[in-house]
Amino acid sequence: MKLQGKQALITGGSSGIGYAMAEMMLTKGASVAITGRRPDVLREAAERLHRAGRVEYLAADVSTEEGRTATLAFALQALGGLDVLVNNAGGVRAGRLEDTTEAEIRTMIEVDLVAWSSTLRQASRLWRRRSTRPTPVSRLAWLNLANRFAGN
Repeated sequence: MKLQGKQALITGGSSGIGYAMAEMMLTKGASVAITGRRPDVLREAAERLHRAGRVEYLAADVSTEEGRTATLAFALQALGGLDVLVNNAGGVRAGRLEDTTEAEIRTMIEVDLVAWSSTLRQASRLWRRRSTRPTPVSRLAWLNLANRFAGN
């Protein structure tokens, strides 16, 4: 994947796979915006990543509509555009299903399904207006967008 000069948004970018993706994209020449729910962890991650390239960050919770809207608006403003979307935010409650509460299930669905599809939908509208080929980093996202662009 050619990333030189691209603008990338990574949700859940302050640790784990999201952090590693940000680091890799920065070393390949992309400008990166990372988001996450923990302001202190996010700030520290951005400070470390800054050594590899241009990184911006925003504390936001993509399990809410307001958080998703703020995330995308921030990336567009801070980076000047959006070429790559990494929907990495997610979470699962460890333990037995029968011990999981209704609220925990709803939170998992909001983050793992609603946030993923809503953020991708908003980004795809932007990409369609710009008539650019996007780089969503998710196999399902790519298949969904490829079908939309093909008119299926």
